[in-house]
Amino acid sequence: MEPEKILALKQMSRTLRHRIIDMIGPEGHTGHWGGSSSACDIVTTLYFDVMRGCKDSRDPERDRLILSKGHAALVQYAALAELGVISVEELDTVKRIGSRLQGHPDAAKCPGIEANTGSLGMGLSEGLGMAMSLTEGQRVFVILGDGELAEGQVWEAAMAAAGKHATNLTAIVDRNRVQATAHVEKVLPLGDLAGKWSAFGWNVVETDGHDLEALCRALRVTDPQRPTAIIAETVKGKGLSFAEDSADWHNGSFDAGTFVRAHWEIDAAFGDGLFWNGSGYQAAEPAALPSLAAGSTASGGPKRSSLRRAYGETLTELGERYPELTVLEADLSRSTMGNLFGAAYPERFVEMGIAEQNMASVAAGMALCGKMPFMASFAVFSTGRCYDQIRSNICIPKLNVKICGSSAGLSDFGDGSTHQSVDDISLMRTLPGMRVFVPCDAPETRRILTWMAENPGPMYIRITRADLPEITPERPFVPGEVTVLREGADAVVFCCGMMVSEVLAAAERLAENGISVRVVNVPSIKPLRPESVREAAGQRRVFAVEDHSIYGGLGDAICEVLGPVCRIGMEDAFGHSALDVSTLLESCGLSAGAIAERIRAAL
Repeated sequence: MEPEKILALKQMSRTLRHRIIDMIGPEGHTGHWGGSSSACDIVTTLYFDVMRGCKDSRDPERDRLILSKGHAALVQYAALAELGVISVEELDTVKRIGSRLQGHPDAAKCPGIEANTGSLGMGLSEGLGMAMSLTEGQRVFVILGDGELAEGQVWEAAMAAAGKHATNLTAIVDRNRVQATAHVEKVLPLGDLAGKWSAFGWNVVETDGHDLEALCRALRVTDPQRPTAIIAETVKGKGLSFAEDSADWHNGSFDAGTFVRAHWEIDAAFGDGLFWNGSGYQAAEPAALPSLAAGSTASGGPKRSSLRRAYGETLTELGERYPELTVLEADLSRSTMGNLFGAAYPERFVEMGIAEQNMASVAAGMALCGKMPFMASFAVFSTGRCYDQIRSNICIPKLNVKICGSSAGLSDFGDGSTHQSVDDISLMRTLPGMRVFVPCDAPETRRILTWMAENPGPMYIRITRADLPEITPERPFVPGEVTVLREGADAVVFCCGMMVSEVLAAAERLAENGISVRVVNVPSIKPLRPESVREAAGQRRVFAVEDHSIYGGLGDAICEVLGPVCRIGMEDAFGHSALDVSTLLESCGLSAGAIAERIRAAL
């Protein structure tokens, strides 16, 4: 290949890395640098050398790229901007309200995105569907993370693609060997990866995922009888000395110092004496290279505490009382904080990798042998992805399995709709025998978890990502009971989880306008004792507020007791990305101010 072409691709890859750093920014917002940078040379080669027609997202004859590892969306956005599919200026809007550039790819919003991804393991199936539907000669590429290969759907798609002779389908494994929690081989060893794909009937090519010339050759390979799998050896966090080969940078943030240093390291490695200035390159090195010491900004306001930390700490305390208690995780224990239990009881901590359905059925098998498994993942995965396993393996036989839905509702503000569970309560509430609990602060989380361990049967606890004020009185948790947190005569608002503190703030605003609102916390959505609800409601106008769909959640549970009430929540809509949870709640009409206005208008 011509040296000029390779140099141009290297320069483009360099620019994409700068764009990714700029999208994350120096303000402390998180972004998936690790997986975006490891896939950067692959994405560069595909868009700027191998694929046809990708500059026009409306061209029916174009080749297609699906980023199955959707958390690496930043590198795809950067490439689309350099292609001219979206503007470079639009990159500044990533994760902001109203932006087309969500935390994970959204095909309905952003041109050039071929399929929604983010819930891992699904992209290869979508790619197969495209490969079977396009005209002869059109190619479909799917980039997968190596940790993602723990999802069973990947191998269903691999088997089907070989069986259907999808010769125009190419799977590219970004083999960076690090996933969200730890190194892949520590979480779930993949063994002979090339042998696995070959055994499933694929043509296999192994290459260096950062050698652009080798990638140009590998990505052009097709087989007349079989789909092709490219195993691209890469480095997580490629390009930054402080981020390479580290799970800490799966989803990390820059401060002012690391932001400048990150740009400098990318350019210094290129060695041409040019440095990024935000829009291009100039022959001027930064006057002083910052150290890696991270700065921090203290936040004021009322004391807040982490419900996720309460989850991990409480399970650790319960572990001493209950030797049968076992914790299962699906590559998110650093976020759910189940890793705190793992540090104390490594022999009773089971990391299942990115395989939530398998985790649920394994938990069922453990319960059948006398264990008390607590299984956790983000709420959207631990309920939606595992629904049939929970129904068939856990609820029908009434097994003693406890399910944690972490980063629930709209609290996962940055990742967008694929990660925001606005339907998990309704899914779990419909299951016979399943009890559903939604704590509103850390102390209530501890009390509910203790009750869950003391009592048998399937249960679901919904835990927010946000740190919340400690507002509940110290009293024993009683399933079915509600708690009045503020008195008022004009209206009553039933609420749960993250929305309780917002509703209390809304009540303060309403009081300034002469409207007196009773605020009722509902930590137990199912069971829900009708007498407790009726007593709390009295003769007041009734409202229900939740960061969940108004269908099937808290509002419907209250309606089933009291008849029609004014439900405030997600009205037949998914969420979207934002830079912080308060901005997201405001845009969804669930901030204190928006809630107060809805109540004021209704009264």
